Amino acid sequence: MKKNMRHIIENLFFDLRQSLKSFAPVLAVGLALLVFSFPAVAGEFVAPTVDNILKILVRFGALNMVDDRILDDYAKIIECKLYRHFYSDDFRWKEFRDAMRKSIKQNIGEYPTGVYYDAELQLDRYDFKQKIYKFREKSSLNGVDYFTFVVKDNKCGKEEIRLFPTEYRVVLDQPLLISGIPLSENDAKTLLKRMKDNKNDSLIIYARFNFQVVFVDRLSWRIDNKNRETGPLYQSGKKQVRLDARLGSIDFFEDETKTRLIYSYRP
Repeated sequence: MKKNMRHIIENLFFDLRQSLKSFAPVLAVGLALLVFSFPAVAGEFVAPTVDNILKILVRFGALNMVDDRILDDYAKIIECKLYRHFYSDDFRWKEFRDAMRKSIKQNIGEYPTGVYYDAELQLDRYDFKQKIYKFREKSSLNGVDYFTFVVKDNKCGKEEIRLFPTEYRVVLDQPLLISGIPLSENDAKTLLKRMKDNKNDSLIIYARFNFQVVFVDRLSWRIDNKNRETGPLYQSGKKQVRLDARLGSIDFFEDETKTRLIYSYRP
């Protein structure tokens, strides 16, 4: 409902932008604040899109939003249309910055702290003693304690935003110890038949790992050889950003669209 209302208001804003030019700038900024005063997507576990990852960084204080340079590039991604409309006017953009900071302060509690990661795994043979459908060696999860992903689409129109990192590593508080999916013999036999019927002879399944982020260290500017601050931002001298997290759950599905659940693992 909130997303639909936000979409309606944003469309209204751009439909009326010509008439807004005749009003005081503060009116336009006030309407912009109304647009992004609706909370960001705050589902328990969100997709690892650039918008969601940036909101996670803001939620944990990893981005210094007092810095106008960081706020401006954040706005380019999160509110691209509004950025392109206001940025050319220094005075309206100043008011817009104030409005955006106020919106972040009001809604930061709704920003996501959980993120999911999707992966393909391959089943091996069924273990009749342990009653487990084991994973192939290349799909083994035993001892895995981190997951790496890349976020794309750091753009506003044709402009590419290079300030924010694109590589992220979710580091778990303890390694996974999962050798396969526990299933009864009958359930395993039924699963195998369905996979064969669907031409899935490789026994590929689809896993969704749900992570609860607990800490993100602050990102900093790089210092060039002339002692100037420059991007992209980095964390502890590294391009890859570390997200400390706990595992919430893992859902295993038969199909890539993730509609046929096989098993849910919870630590």
